[in-house]
Amino acid sequence: RFSYTKFTREKLETIVDFPLRDLDFSSFLLRRHLSTEEPPSRYDLIAVSNHYGGLRDGHYTSYAQNKDNGQWYYFDDSSVSSASEDQIVTKAAYVLFYQRRDEESHAKPQPSASLGGAPESADDHMDTN
Repeated sequence: RFSYTKFTREKLETIVDFPLRDLDFSSFLLRRHLSTEEPPSRYDLIAVSNHYGGLRDGHYTSYAQNKDNGQWYYFDDSSVSSASEDQIVTKAAYVLFYQRRDEESHAKPQPSASLGGAPESADDHMDTN
């Protein structure tokens, strides 16, 4: 995400298009046997760390998916708000966090909120206990 030359160091602004679901690493794995006993090689995105700014300074935010209901949330310092899937892939994406799919369940739960519109406050969704 950064470019280094003899004279300059700068952040790349190129967007990296990454999948939210079903990232398949099977073509990159050396398999001993083609069997159903080997762990799955498909992954779903569960979080993204974003970086804004340059090399010497910057600001970090993140998107993370609730594992129980599939809803995405946006974290920015002390602020948390609901997010939609179409907000996740940005040029600020810096570190991607994927989780391997279980063999029994290949589908992630769908968010209970709609995928469109402005983010809503997450205060009503957060457990304070």
